[in-house]
Amino acid sequence: ISHNREFTEKLCPERWVVEAGTLVREGEVAADEKIDLDANQAPDEVTDSLGNVIKVKKEKKLTARELKKLEKKKAERRKKGLPSESEED
Repeated sequence: ISHNREFTEKLCPERWVVEAGTLVREGEVAADEKIDLDANQAPDEVTDSLGNVIKVKKEKKLTARELKKLEKKKAERRKKGLPSESEED
């Protein structure tokens, strides 16, 4: 945080300025500092040391509607006395 614009412009290539309650981004981010969103994603297939190709199972992120539906199914199973541990859980 600084009140000296001349100092910060020489020091920082990118600045986030709050003026009148709004955030304004000034300057550029260097290409090597940009965040790569795809870098953290797991591969679809993995090859082990013996050359076997293994497909990676990715967990599906459920929407709020799907979560509510799943909880309702679990509650119904518990009410009927069925085990709540299943592939759907």
